[in-house]
Amino acid sequence: MSPGIAIVALTAGLLSATMQAEAGDGPFVWNATKTGDTLKVRPGVALTVPGNLRLGLESALIAADPSGARTKTAPLAVWSEMDLPGRQAASTLGMRLDPHSGAGRAVLRQARDVSTGTNVDLSLVNAFEAGQRINGRSAFVARQELRLEFSDIGAALAGTAVLDNAAPAYASIKVEQQLPLGINLSATVSDLRTRPNAVFRAGLSGRW
Repeated sequence: MSPGIAIVALTAGLLSATMQAEAGDGPFVWNATKTGDTLKVRPGVALTVPGNLRLGLESALIAADPSGARTKTAPLAVWSEMDLPGRQAASTLGMRLDPHSGAGRAVLRQARDVSTGTNVDLSLVNAFEAGQRINGRSAFVARQELRLEFSDIGAALAGTAVLDNAAPAYASIKVEQQLPLGINLSATVSDLRTRPNAVFRAGLSGRW
């Protein structure tokens, strides 16, 4: 048995044992996201150990389309997350391993809010990734996100920069504005370094 498959089997055993012993109010955690025709599901458990360790499995369901007669299920992957000590920033160390392809990454994420003493709130998020891609090549990715919120006028300015050793440098700027009656406006300019692309969006939200 390969080490990757052994890790999946061990994680599955931990999940099964925990769900049987802690059914209902146990430390079971899960997350589901949908992008297009792909539904990604990440069940897991949170262990009562220093760092609030979370670990589990990840799978994706791809809905059937004209080119595929039935729904497809992607191979299982293993993920884990734990919180790191620190006062100035909230830091998380994560890992994802796909035993089928051999791809895996470790991610260090740091987030902090900076008080300016005015009506402007500043938040910073840094993420550093290192590992191996599906094609066997190394992966090194650095991401910086900055967000300024102007609470007195209901506006926000956000910027993102990404450095990837397998892709050109990427940067984007987004401006958001909240208007009366639940109207939301946003303008995003992406690919600032190569081919700038502007996207404008408007939305309406409310409760009746």
